[in-house]
Amino acid sequence: MKNIILLADTGADLSQEQIEKFQIKLVNMHINMGAQSYSDKNLNGEDIINYYKENKVLAQTSGANPYDFHQVFEEIRRESSDPIVYVSISKDLSVSYKSAEIAAKDFDDIYILDSGLVSIGTGLLIKKLAEYIKAKGQIDVEEILAYGEELKKRIRLFAIPQSLEFLKAGGRLSNSQYLGAILFKIFPLLTIDSGRLVASKKFRGSFRKALISTLEEFFAGENIDLTSIELLQSFGLTKREEKFIEDALKVFNVDDFNWTEAGPLISSHAGPGVFALAGLVKEEN
Repeated sequence: MKNIILLADTGADLSQEQIEKFQIKLVNMHINMGAQSYSDKNLNGEDIINYYKENKVLAQTSGANPYDFHQVFEEIRRESSDPIVYVSISKDLSVSYKSAEIAAKDFDDIYILDSGLVSIGTGLLIKKLAEYIKAKGQIDVEEILAYGEELKKRIRLFAIPQSLEFLKAGGRLSNSQYLGAILFKIFPLLTIDSGRLVASKKFRGSFRKALISTLEEFFAGENIDLTSIELLQSFGLTKREEKFIEDALKVFNVDDFNWTEAGPLISSHAGPGVFALAGLVKEEN
């Protein structure tokens, strides 16, 4: 048995505290703004929102390419021969999974786990894997991969965008759907289904009412581990709205949670003022 090195891409929206605490290695994704391409480590959600405001064109995201992974694998191998487990965001949403497969052919002891999730959903999976590895000490790779496959099926991820303009600009809403949503004050509840982002429900009314409905839907019918809650906000979600969410969570007996700021990936697709939460469904006895 050996130590296991966990690798994530920046689309997992791990906080710096989590990265340092669990010693997670990172591979960067890319953001294209016009003719310029940037590593997303050099940008934040505010940069993405402001680019759209100034140009009325969305910044384009692209996953890490094989060269990116090759560079990271080489860097890790200069320091350690321990097995590497790369936990990708959903392979249906990013080329990063395939890129890692290609690059891994030149190395030994590299394993790839498709989280089937994105953002803090993937981040929560990585956090739980790191905690499991730490608790177990040295562990077989096969055990951690099997645990990851089981664990990812129990992670719930909900997101509610405050503005639908980015969804319309990205072609995910037609102009008539966009206008109808504004007219009738409709907020779509976004979730992951079979690795793909889908709108599962629609809430009508104010954004705060939609936030309450999101929390009610999240905690309904499932035995969520209340110590596993991860929260995400994108640039534009106000401190008052954050406080409103925190107070509302107390109704569901949640007082242990971690806030993360949305990176360029989520910001470029869902726009400003997004709220998301992830949590782990407890195992059945």
